[in-house]
Amino acid sequence: MSGTGPATTQMSSNPGTGPGPLLDIRELCVEFGEGARAFHALNGVNLAVAPAAAIAILGESGCGKSVTSLAVTGLLGRSGRVTGGSISFNGHDLLGMSKQALNRVRGVEIGMIFQDALSALNPTLTVGYQMRELLRTRMGLSRSAARTRAKELLDAVGIADPGRCARSFPHQLSGGMRQRVLIAMAVSLEPKLLICDEPTTALDATIQAQVIELLKTLRRDMNMSLIFITHDVGVAAEIADDVAVMYAGRVIECGPVRDVFDNPAHPYTKALLGARPAAAEGGRTLATLPGAVPDLVRVPDGCLFEPRCARRADRCRAEYPALLPISANHASACHFREEVVNERP
Repeated sequence: MSGTGPATTQMSSNPGTGPGPLLDIRELCVEFGEGARAFHALNGVNLAVAPAAAIAILGESGCGKSVTSLAVTGLLGRSGRVTGGSISFNGHDLLGMSKQALNRVRGVEIGMIFQDALSALNPTLTVGYQMRELLRTRMGLSRSAARTRAKELLDAVGIADPGRCARSFPHQLSGGMRQRVLIAMAVSLEPKLLICDEPTTALDATIQAQVIELLKTLRRDMNMSLIFITHDVGVAAEIADDVAVMYAGRVIECGPVRDVFDNPAHPYTKALLGARPAAAEGGRTLATLPGAVPDLVRVPDGCLFEPRCARRADRCRAEYPALLPISANHASACHFREEVVNERP
């Protein structure tokens, strides 16, 4: 695929000030499979996350949100591989690290919370044992100190009876409690960056809201950066300062949440916002998108959204649009970004 190298847009609650990015992803490409049938999951992702910033990565299933996080943490598995680009964390090249060095970063400086808490926890061990072993092996705490710290962490994430929770096996806990346990484990080593991969998807609305508030509180109290992966526009708006919208393995729009959601500069972002239930208020019709996501085995040279876009032109088919600014901290990968911003809803 031909690539026009877009500049990386730094995500920060205070853009343009302070130090450089904590996480800096440039032109990241990831493939699964081999040869002519290789699946191009990421096709030049550019993303930067500032210290203490909260960013949502938003998009539909299969757009590359989770693959981006797995590439950062070195968890792509045997079939996945990085074929281009770079990932820098805290000034260090993650892709050039040995497995041992990356393992020291993963879980300690970079924490991760997965969507399915039940499968992320060992079903044969109590919650307390799993937490104690994490604290003993990663922080060098004694058994007694690890037991005390585990209960403190469970209390900190809002579990009413930490002792009982610690004695329980994962299947004996509710979905909300299991997710709180995962959060406690993920923040136990005080990471600089916490990656949350759809952690509220399987929870009911009330528990979902509680988990989001918990993450916001922990992020503020621990002064850590947060990447929140979601397909839910409302959740993205609630938890993040900034948002990166992904489509077919690329970031197609990014910037402060309010700027992107109030003035979308890409037709796909506009369609996502128009498909929300709230968009149907007043009898308006929900937006729909014709067609389907492109085949990422045979990635076209032009804009990946072109076949589904009402604004498409010959230029879109021939040339992929770079991720360029629409305002100071708001960027879009669309040849018609100015027209999209200015058109009426």
